[in-house]
Amino acid sequence: MSDLSIALITIFGTVSSVTGVVLYVFNGTRKTIGEIKELGGEIRELIAKMDERLVKMDEYIVKMDEYIVKMDEHIVKMDERAEQRHREAEQWRREMDERTEQRHREVVELLKRGFWEVLAEVKK
Repeated sequence: MSDLSIALITIFGTVSSVTGVVLYVFNGTRKTIGEIKELGGEIRELIAKMDERLVKMDEYIVKMDEYIVKMDEHIVKMDERAEQRHREAEQWRREMDERTEQRHREVVELLKRGFWEVLAEVKK
């Protein structure tokens, strides 16, 4: 075999090996790119689901805010009612105090009259 034949066989062998490696790497890269595309699709789906959940969470937050506003309004009404009842109770207590004092004065007056009448009878 001549040197030229050996050189050509070496060159073709090297080219074949390099081509095989390039094709192997290319196929692996293509496969990897396909997997990346699949993962990208899955990631987009997950992001879409997360967006849906975020929208639902926002809706729940809005509802919770509405309930909090309603609760605050109810608490204000309850406070107003409590204040009104407190004023009514204070007024009732004052009226009872006045009545009690009036009854006390009436009893004292009756006792004084009774004492003087008894004293007048004793003197007779």
